[in-house]
Amino acid sequence: MMMSLSLLSSLLGYCLVIPSFLVQLPQIVKIWSAGSADGISLSSVIFDLFALTVGGAFNWAKGHPFSAWGELVPAIVQTAIVAGLVIRYSWGEVWARKCAALYVGFTVLVFWLVPVSTLWYLQLPLIGLAIQGKVLQIHQNMTAGHTGQLSQLTAVMNTGGNMIRTFTTAVIYMEDPEGDCLGLIVMSVSFICNCVIVSQVFRYQEQALQNKDK
Repeated sequence: MMMSLSLLSSLLGYCLVIPSFLVQLPQIVKIWSAGSADGISLSSVIFDLFALTVGGAFNWAKGHPFSAWGELVPAIVQTAIVAGLVIRYSWGEVWARKCAALYVGFTVLVFWLVPVSTLWYLQLPLIGLAIQGKVLQIHQNMTAGHTGQLSQLTAVMNTGGNMIRTFTTAVIYMEDPEGDCLGLIVMSVSFICNCVIVSQVFRYQEQALQNKDK
């Protein structure tokens, strides 16, 4: 039974890599087409970006199998583009370029210069910030009464990918109970937050369409 779950977990892990190249594309296109980042929490995007980057650097440095973290690579690139667009349309192009330069420097630092032990400790506050970022996005949606330029398709794909990664992390934890308990908790909480965001996107965008038809 465990062997079957392990094989399924590995296959799902590799299957996540291909769709992960498409997850943020609808969001990028929507922001670019609208020329606006209205409704998107910059804090949420930035916290996600730094958590993804440190997580990718940690897994790469530890030599973990690509199936366990491969989707982080396109996720990092696309989230960086979303962050750049949000900053550009919120603060201007000059700030977007400055922030891009700072992020490139940070990426070089964590991938090639920071020790693995430090990366492990860095993950803890960044994971907390990433969860907090999702909570901030949920709160912003509730306060504004709309989801602005949030992409429905991206929200759904994020939640689906999160669900699969929660399953693969759970399988790893069942194989090694002394393993990544923190990762399983984080994935579970993140999945719940993503489900709330998806429900908000559907609810508020449906309301917007109904108001437009009146």
